Amino acid sequence: MENILQELQKHLNNFLDKEVFILHFCSSLMMFTGCLVYVILFFQPATYGRYSNATGNLLFCAIPARTAWFLQEVPAFMISIILVFLVILEWLPGGYTRTQLFVLSWFICHYFQRSFIYSLSITGGKPTPFYAFFLAFVFCTGNGYMQARGALLLSDYPDDLLTKLRVTMGFVLFCLGMYSNMKCDHMLRNLRKPGETGYKIPRGFLFDYISCGNFFGEIIEWIGFAIASWSSVSSAFAFFTIANLVPRAVTHHR
Repeated sequence: MENILQELQKHLNNFLDKEVFILHFCSSLMMFTGCLVYVILFFQPATYGRYSNATGNLLFCAIPARTAWFLQEVPAFMISIILVFLVILEWLPGGYTRTQLFVLSWFICHYFQRSFIYSLSITGGKPTPFYAFFLAFVFCTGNGYMQARGALLLSDYPDDLLTKLRVTMGFVLFCLGMYSNMKCDHMLRNLRKPGETGYKIPRGFLFDYISCGNFFGEIIEWIGFAIASWSSVSSAFAFFTIANLVPRAVTHHR
């Protein structure tokens, strides 16, 4: 047993020695994947929500929308929290200045809202195919690790005016984006009155100007987060969000 633990410790140390390289590599991989996703989604919409194609087949088996959203989003929240505590306890390398924790808390708050508030507020909603749920689960798991470790290991916040302006600008954009995303989601949930059926177009707020105000809000969120974090991992996430949501917004508009 002792030999097994020593071997595991050795592999962990080797991983940690290469972690900065791994984070940059994962960022490049996410951006490359984002390019592929951007092209593919213009021809084949992601099969969740209104485009769900859940069936009895194993890969396409139906998972209730609430359950799918909770299970696929919560890893990003939980992994971030765990990694923060591991760094604070000095079990993992990394810094935890007030600014680092402050910026990372935006990511944690977003996924708390998506996991524990948004998922429970879903009424009805088409079931999610298992494969779409699984891909989202894998992405949120990996992204939770990347953003938490990136914030605590890669992001640097010198005590100068430019950094303060960058973090402030990022925070303002993130808050505006999150507010817009949540408000638009609320409007979409309440689009139909009890007993109403059929297609309805949302009106008011951002929907007077763009078809998918909720997507626009989320994009602004992660652009703000990337500006404040100023790291390869946060930039890759903002890029992937744009690549994932813009084609879906175009499909909605059509």
